[in-house]
Amino acid sequence: MENRAASNKKQTPTTSGYYSKNHRLILCEFYSANKWPNTTDYNLLAKILGRNVRSIRDWFKYKRRRDKPKNENIMNAVEPLEEIEITVK
Repeated sequence: MENRAASNKKQTPTTSGYYSKNHRLILCEFYSANKWPNTTDYNLLAKILGRNVRSIRDWFKYKRRRDKPKNENIMNAVEPLEEIEITVK
């Protein structure tokens, strides 16, 4: 009974995530060549790594999010203070 309960347990992430070091290396190499893979690429990676397509797609989505510069949207939305003209009536 205990073996069956252990095998039904969901895989929990470690500090380095759900993917093995070799899998992360493959994903990172592919990511450096193509940050926006198409469906065929997702299917190929899923087959190679033994994962479902959604988990591969999510890995790319979160990797792009992590690599996105912080405050990118804030800096583009706000004008620098030096350029703002203030008129007093």
